[in-house]
Amino acid sequence: MFKLFRYRLLRHVPVKRIKEHYERKYRTYLCENKLMDYDTLTASDIFKNNALNVPKENFDNVALNIASDGNSVTIEKNPRVGRISIEIKGKNNKIRLGDMSEIVGTLDIHICGNDSETDIGNIWIGKGGLTIYNAVAQSQNTRVFIGDGCTFESCTIISYHSNTSVVVGEKCMFSDGITLINSDTHPIYDYETKELSNKAKRDIVIGKHCWVGHGVSVMKNVSVPDDSIIGWNAVVTKSFDESHCAIAGNPAKIVKRGVTWDCFDENLFV
Repeated sequence: MFKLFRYRLLRHVPVKRIKEHYERKYRTYLCENKLMDYDTLTASDIFKNNALNVPKENFDNVALNIASDGNSVTIEKNPRVGRISIEIKGKNNKIRLGDMSEIVGTLDIHICGNDSETDIGNIWIGKGGLTIYNAVAQSQNTRVFIGDGCTFESCTIISYHSNTSVVVGEKCMFSDGITLINSDTHPIYDYETKELSNKAKRDIVIGKHCWVGHGVSVMKNVSVPDDSIIGWNAVVTKSFDESHCAIAGNPAKIVKRGVTWDCFDENLFV
């Protein structure tokens, strides 16, 4: 009944008044709901209280949902075909996105904590999309870095623990169904001492020029060196320090040494 009454009331309220009401109530901007166009955004309170540097070109392909102050969002180039969706609920978070014009799918970034940093270079994202969860409400100073020239078919990256990072080097190739998760998401305690035993202590680091196969999971505290190949459905639970290797299995181990890779060679299919 209340919803019906509210609908009938809003029918007689000018569109401009409705926009002002939702901006005051939620202090947020939602492109997908078309509450504002680009020029209205740049004149809004949310723009004044957060450092937003988003190109006007292809602005319809960007969705911002910012519910707090003191954040910074910079996008060098918006997607031409794909979509960027950014949700921020904490304060003093920084997001820098490079040239996103080649995105085909969706880049989703969700931030709930404070003082986090997300820095992504010039990358390509397929239709499966790239989803990043950087910081929960209790965490701070979490980081996600992705270097130039990386490609993603579909991938989820999670960085939850304070003062830890997920770092991906330049020119990496990610297949689909991949998870990089620097957390177990739920606590595990020693039964006798009740001490917390599964907190992330180190960063996840994927070196430069790594090929990550379908269905791979990279767990907390893991480093993979430059020029590595991670095989289909591998579960990487420990760090490796030897480059030019293929690792595979659950848990992953080195299965071949002295190898490298390229994204395409037509002789492979002749």
